[in-house]
Amino acid sequence: MADTYPVRVVIREITYASRGTNLLDQPVITYNNAYGPGRPEIEPMARLGADADPESQEYADAMMDFRLGQRVELMADDYVRLRNGGAVVDAEVAERAAEEAEGTELDVRSASVTDLADWISEDEPNVNATVGASEGDPDLAKKLLEAEAEAAQRDNREVRKGVVDGLSAVVARG
Repeated sequence: MADTYPVRVVIREITYASRGTNLLDQPVITYNNAYGPGRPEIEPMARLGADADPESQEYADAMMDFRLGQRVELMADDYVRLRNGGAVVDAEVAERAAEEAEGTELDVRSASVTDLADWISEDEPNVNATVGASEGDPDLAKKLLEAEAEAAQRDNREVRKGVVDGLSAVVARG
Protein backbone atom coordinates (compact mmCIF):
# COMPACT_ATOMS: atom_id res chain seq x y z
CA MET A 1 0.00 0.00 0.00
CA ALA A 2 1.31 3.45 -0.93
CA ASP A 3 2.60 5.75 1.76
CA THR A 4 0.95 8.81 0.19
CA TYR A 5 -1.45 9.46 -2.68
CA PRO A 6 -1.09 12.31 -5.21
CA VAL A 7 -4.36 14.22 -5.67
CA ARG A 8 -5.73 17.49 -7.03
CA VAL A 9 -8.03 19.62 -4.86
CA VAL A 10 -11.36 20.31 -6.59
CA ILE A 11 -13.21 22.30 -3.92
CA ARG A 12 -12.39 25.68 -2.44
CA GLU A 13 -10.00 24.53 0.31
CA ILE A 14 -9.02 21.45 2.28
CA THR A 15 -7.00 20.85 5.42
CA TYR A 16 -4.90 17.71 5.42
CA ALA A 17 -2.27 15.99 7.57
CA SER A 18 1.30 15.35 6.44
CA ARG A 19 4.46 14.03 8.01
CA GLY A 20 7.13 16.48 9.07
CA THR A 21 9.83 17.00 11.67
CA ASN A 22 10.06 19.40 14.57
CA LEU A 23 13.07 21.48 15.65
CA LEU A 24 14.53 18.43 17.44
CA ASP A 25 14.30 16.46 14.19
CA GLN A 26 11.56 14.25 15.61
CA PRO A 27 8.74 13.00 13.38
CA VAL A 28 5.46 14.88 13.81
CA ILE A 29 2.16 15.29 12.00
CA THR A 30 1.57 18.76 10.55
CA TYR A 31 -1.63 20.21 9.15
CA ASN A 32 -1.64 22.15 5.90
CA ASN A 33 -4.18 23.83 3.63
CA ALA A 34 -4.48 23.27 -0.10
CA TYR A 35 -6.68 25.15 -2.55
CA GLY A 36 -8.90 24.34 -5.50
CA PRO A 37 -8.89 25.72 -9.06
CA GLY A 38 -8.87 29.47 -9.58
CA ARG A 39 -8.28 30.37 -5.95
CA PRO A 40 -6.37 33.65 -5.42
CA GLU A 41 -4.13 31.97 -2.83
CA ILE A 42 -2.50 29.93 -5.60
CA GLU A 43 -2.57 32.48 -8.42
CA PRO A 44 0.86 32.10 -10.11
CA MET A 45 1.91 35.77 -10.00
CA ALA A 46 0.96 35.99 -6.31
CA ARG A 47 2.85 32.76 -5.48
CA LEU A 48 5.95 33.35 -7.58
CA GLY A 49 6.12 37.14 -7.72
CA ALA A 50 5.81 39.59 -10.57
CA ASP A 51 9.31 38.81 -11.87
CA ALA A 52 8.52 35.10 -12.42
CA ASP A 53 9.59 33.73 -15.80
CA PRO A 54 6.44 32.60 -17.67
CA GLU A 55 8.58 30.14 -19.65
CA SER A 56 9.93 28.33 -16.56
CA GLN A 57 8.80 24.90 -15.38
CA GLU A 58 7.98 26.40 -11.97
CA TYR A 59 5.56 28.83 -13.62
CA ALA A 60 4.03 26.03 -15.73
CA ASP A 61 3.49 23.94 -12.57
CA ALA A 62 1.94 26.93 -10.77
CA MET A 63 -0.41 27.52 -13.74
CA MET A 64 -1.44 23.85 -13.68
CA ASP A 65 -2.18 24.14 -9.94
CA PHE A 66 -4.22 27.29 -10.63
CA ARG A 67 -6.20 25.62 -13.46
CA LEU A 68 -6.71 22.14 -11.95
CA GLY A 69 -6.39 22.72 -8.21
CA GLN A 70 -3.35 22.32 -6.03
CA ARG A 71 -1.52 18.99 -6.26
CA VAL A 72 -0.78 17.51 -2.84
CA GLU A 73 0.25 14.16 -1.37
CA LEU A 74 -2.30 12.76 1.11
CA MET A 75 -1.81 10.11 3.74
CA ALA A 76 -4.19 7.14 3.55
CA ASP A 77 -6.84 8.38 6.03
CA ASP A 78 -7.15 11.81 4.43
CA TYR A 79 -7.10 10.27 0.95
CA VAL A 80 -10.08 8.02 1.68
CA ARG A 81 -12.03 10.72 3.53
CA LEU A 82 -11.47 13.52 1.02
CA ARG A 83 -11.76 11.40 -2.13
CA ASN A 84 -15.02 9.79 -0.96
CA GLY A 85 -16.32 13.25 -0.05
CA GLY A 86 -15.56 14.59 -3.54
CA ALA A 87 -13.02 17.17 -2.34
CA VAL A 88 -10.11 15.69 -4.30
CA VAL A 89 -9.51 13.57 -7.39
CA ASP A 90 -6.52 11.42 -8.25
CA ALA A 91 -3.88 13.68 -9.78
CA GLU A 92 -3.26 11.38 -12.73
CA VAL A 93 -6.97 11.34 -13.64
CA ALA A 94 -7.27 15.15 -13.45
CA GLU A 95 -4.12 15.74 -15.47
CA ARG A 96 -5.09 13.20 -18.15
CA ALA A 97 -8.54 14.79 -18.48
CA ALA A 98 -6.94 18.24 -18.80
CA GLU A 99 -4.61 16.98 -21.55
CA GLU A 100 -7.52 15.44 -23.46
CA ALA A 101 -9.58 18.61 -23.16
CA GLU A 102 -6.64 20.85 -24.10
CA GLY A 103 -7.12 20.32 -27.82
CA THR A 104 -10.76 21.38 -27.69
CA GLU A 105 -10.40 24.41 -25.42
CA LEU A 106 -10.51 27.94 -26.67
CA ASP A 107 -7.03 29.47 -26.98
CA VAL A 108 -7.57 32.66 -24.99
CA ARG A 109 -4.31 34.24 -26.18
CA SER A 110 -5.17 34.04 -29.87
CA ALA A 111 -8.96 34.37 -29.60
CA SER A 112 -10.63 37.63 -30.56
CA VAL A 113 -12.81 39.57 -28.14
CA THR A 114 -15.85 38.34 -30.11
CA ASP A 115 -14.70 34.70 -29.80
CA LEU A 116 -14.26 35.19 -26.06
CA ALA A 117 -17.69 36.81 -25.78
CA ASP A 118 -19.16 33.80 -27.64
CA TRP A 119 -17.40 31.49 -25.17
CA ILE A 120 -18.79 33.44 -22.19
CA SER A 121 -22.32 33.48 -23.65
CA GLU A 122 -22.42 29.86 -24.81
CA ASP A 123 -20.34 27.95 -22.24
CA GLU A 124 -21.28 30.19 -19.31
CA PRO A 125 -18.00 29.74 -17.41
CA ASN A 126 -18.21 30.61 -13.71
CA VAL A 127 -16.39 33.60 -12.27
CA ASN A 128 -13.31 31.58 -11.28
CA ALA A 129 -13.01 30.04 -14.75
CA THR A 130 -13.38 33.40 -16.46
CA VAL A 131 -10.80 35.11 -14.24
CA GLY A 132 -8.54 32.05 -14.40
CA ALA A 133 -8.56 32.22 -18.20
CA SER A 134 -6.47 35.40 -17.89
CA GLU A 135 -3.61 33.27 -16.52
CA GLY A 136 -2.57 36.31 -14.49
CA ASP A 137 -1.71 38.23 -17.68
CA PRO A 138 -2.93 41.88 -17.60
CA ASP A 139 -3.36 42.03 -21.41
CA LEU A 140 -5.50 38.90 -21.41
CA ALA A 141 -7.45 40.27 -18.46
CA LYS A 142 -8.23 43.45 -20.43
CA LYS A 143 -9.40 41.37 -23.40
CA LEU A 144 -11.59 39.25 -21.13
CA LEU A 145 -13.08 42.38 -19.55
CA GLU A 146 -14.08 43.58 -23.03
CA ALA A 147 -15.50 40.14 -23.84
CA GLU A 148 -17.50 40.07 -20.58
CA ALA A 149 -19.00 43.47 -21.43
CA GLU A 150 -19.83 42.35 -24.99
CA ALA A 151 -21.38 39.09 -23.78
CA ALA A 152 -23.42 40.91 -21.13
CA GLN A 153 -24.74 43.38 -23.71
CA ARG A 154 -25.53 40.58 -26.15
CA ASP A 155 -27.26 38.48 -23.44
CA ASN A 156 -29.13 41.51 -22.11
CA ARG A 157 -27.71 41.19 -18.59
CA GLU A 158 -25.38 43.06 -16.27
CA VAL A 159 -21.67 42.28 -16.26
CA ARG A 160 -20.73 39.92 -13.46
CA LYS A 161 -19.22 41.87 -10.56
CA GLY A 162 -16.91 39.00 -9.56
CA VAL A 163 -15.48 38.82 -13.09
CA VAL A 164 -14.95 42.59 -13.27
CA ASP A 165 -13.36 42.68 -9.80
CA GLY A 166 -11.13 39.67 -10.44
CA LEU A 167 -9.92 40.76 -13.87
CA SER A 168 -9.44 44.34 -12.70
CA ALA A 169 -7.20 43.05 -9.92
CA VAL A 170 -5.11 41.17 -12.50
CA VAL A 171 -4.81 44.34 -14.60
CA ALA A 172 -3.89 46.42 -11.51
CA ARG A 173 -1.10 43.98 -10.54
CA GLY A 174 0.12 44.44 -14.11
